[in-house]
Amino acid sequence: RKASGSRKTVPKPKRMKLVWKVVDANSKEIASFPYPAKDEAEARASALSEKTGKTHRVDSVRVPMEDNE
Repeated sequence: RKASGSRKTVPKPKRMKLVWKVVDANSKEIASFPYPAKDEAEARASALSEKTGKTHRVDSVRVPMEDNE
């Protein structure tokens, strides 16, 4: 019987959080808002759309949480 090798420790999965990102038609990030501030993100997207005449939308994106959160 072959001796078993050392067990590799599996890294803990990173904790993720959702944020709202205002992006333009090319998916370039314009602004980022915390999850509870969806109304602010939508207001910013509509204001940018009216100001520039180009489409802006709000996307939810999962980002890793920082250690102090």
